[in-house]
Amino acid sequence: RNKQQKASIKMVPGSNIVEISFPKPDKFHYSAGEYMFLCIPKLSIFQWHPITISSSPHQKMVTFHIKALGGWSKSLLKLTETTQYVTLLMEGPYGMPSIDLDSDRYKLVLFVAGGVGVTPMASMCNDLLYKASIGRDIRKIGFIWSCRTNKECFSDVEGSTANQQVAFLMPSSFAPNLVERPRVGDMVVAGPDTKYTNDGLLFMENYLTGASNDVVNANVTTIAAGFNHGRPDFDTIFRKMKKTAKLMGEKRVAVCVCGPVAMVDACNSVAIRQSSRSVCFDVHSELFEF
Repeated sequence: RNKQQKASIKMVPGSNIVEISFPKPDKFHYSAGEYMFLCIPKLSIFQWHPITISSSPHQKMVTFHIKALGGWSKSLLKLTETTQYVTLLMEGPYGMPSIDLDSDRYKLVLFVAGGVGVTPMASMCNDLLYKASIGRDIRKIGFIWSCRTNKECFSDVEGSTANQQVAFLMPSSFAPNLVERPRVGDMVVAGPDTKYTNDGLLFMENYLTGASNDVVNANVTTIAAGFNHGRPDFDTIFRKMKKTAKLMGEKRVAVCVCGPVAMVDACNSVAIRQSSRSVCFDVHSELFEF
């Protein structure tokens, strides 16, 4: 059944990404990682597009993040220059991960995202962080985010905002931070050599795959200290998760990946290669170009 909602639209500063948001209605129910078909009559009454919900079910606001790639999304980006609110038609939600993250089967979960493919991964990650905060036994979460350029990962920030982001050690491309900050001491911004067996519930490895001189703004440079230049080494990442699983006595690791074909194929190949009788990687994948 179609839903109609007044929604806010705005461009994420310094990017070509549009955020659509509205307060979550009482009867609006969805699961992390699901998507909805959206129609904005002001652009076209005939065009419906599947868009992943980037918020998590426990949050008070429902959000979508849309990168301007095609005609409709570019028109939406241009619309933000003159319009703050639109009538939004929605159908859904649809889709569920092919692995059951709602059960207690998985206590170790690895999320891998490329570019704006971070939105469904962040939704599911935030959902697990929330459930862990209210008592679910989650032992370790790894979050790998790869961006081509600093503009995909950072917005223009100044003063107290910049200081706050540095304190949180989180990328600032989405406001508020797309991945929620867990309890103090429960998050580690990691590098390729960081051991996942260290204390901390959430380990984040953020990568800029473009040229290192792409980061030119002084404030951004400070924040980018939490980013690694180059591509993630999935063999090393999966090997660290496997070692952690063995030490914790867990035999299965859930892997959720959303990004370009090459990234999805790489994760699937490494998961097959490194799965064994002692530890098995179960993969849910979605294709999402940068």
